Amino acid sequence: MLYRCQYTDAPKLITPSIYDHTYDCDTISKPVDWLMLCACMQTDVVSGRFLFLFLFVSVYYDVVCDFGVKVKQYVNKGHLVPDELMISLMTSELRLLENNNWILDGFPRTKEQAEEIFAKEPIDAALNLIVPFEIIIERVKGRWIHERSGRIYNMEYSPPKVMGKDDVTGEDLIQRPDDQPEAVRKRLQIYADSINPVLEFYRKEGILKDFRGKTSNEIWPHVYNFLKNYMVPKAELHEQVN
Repeated sequence: MLYRCQYTDAPKLITPSIYDHTYDCDTISKPVDWLMLCACMQTDVVSGRFLFLFLFVSVYYDVVCDFGVKVKQYVNKGHLVPDELMISLMTSELRLLENNNWILDGFPRTKEQAEEIFAKEPIDAALNLIVPFEIIIERVKGRWIHERSGRIYNMEYSPPKVMGKDDVTGEDLIQRPDDQPEAVRKRLQIYADSINPVLEFYRKEGILKDFRGKTSNEIWPHVYNFLKNYMVPKAELHEQVN
């Protein structure tokens, strides 16, 4: 699902990350209006002031399409989706956002993908959110989803009202195969092997900013202080339009 934004004068931002990022997308979206395109096949309205990219997150493949079928065979094994598949999909989707600023969630995650996007779109900053792997494993293994809607719960941070049931429909929650600890650990190792070229690419471009922490609440204040250089408050945006 794509959300277009009428504001087109803001910078674009990318954020390499692999830990559970739902909180961060929701939190960062509050001060400004952004547009978001999600490589994970599931989006929320965080509208379009920045390009917000996560370099490695699980791909939601519960989509009835050829791409979803191809993706499923990779993520079920704990593998990353090949560059040619992701670049083809995202390039096609970005053409639809030709005159907009946008957020990408779940892409890029390799140097080739990063170079492809950078060649097509100017980017103002790349945020590298550094979280210990064991913290990531603990967070992801507690994640359960409602398969039909894609709603995400975490048994420690955001549990459902009734254990094992979706808050809205009452239907059963499931845990995806790629959220099992061993699959997560395998993905983390792949991530560790592949992330350095991506970070070095953005570092050489002079746009990489590192943030370290164990929780979203710990990292977010520092991210927000950095982002304030780019943000236009919602109230001000609405005044400009009205």
